[in-house]
Amino acid sequence: ERTEEIFQMMNTSTEIKQIADVIDKRLIPLAKKRTKLNIEFSEEGKKELINYHLTTVKQLSRAIEFFKDINLADAKHIKRKFKKYRLMEIELRRTHFDRLLDEVPASIESSQIHLALIELLKLISSHSTNIARISFESPNDIDKEASLKAELHHFEKKKKKNVEE
Repeated sequence: ERTEEIFQMMNTSTEIKQIADVIDKRLIPLAKKRTKLNIEFSEEGKKELINYHLTTVKQLSRAIEFFKDINLADAKHIKRKFKKYRLMEIELRRTHFDRLLDEVPASIESSQIHLALIELLKLISSHSTNIARISFESPNDIDKEASLKAELHHFEKKKKKNVEE
């Protein structure tokens, strides 16, 4: 049990470091580039990025709260949310490409930065999710889940046998 706790702390530390690296080495330089080149997003693109940023921050907050309490239900919730956010990321790319096809000037000008921001926010969300995922997928939980499935199967088999008799 203590080994698992240490492993989870080390994993969380690694994921937080990776988030910090994404922010420090990629996100900040990208923001500086945008400012230096005075690149503006389209209104729709800007709203999408702000919303996606908000969902990323929520996912990171959930991961931090999960780590404080280590609650399996929270881990499952975080994992479900990541799937939703992954679909959101794909849709954001699609709507951006639609604006490119419509030749929206601000979208054309900001395309490289816009797509890079989506990718970086997705990375941060993914690392946040990994904080909970490692606990959700820990060997003890997999063993517990397998044991519960076996019990359920045994119960259903017994129930079916009783119905047939």
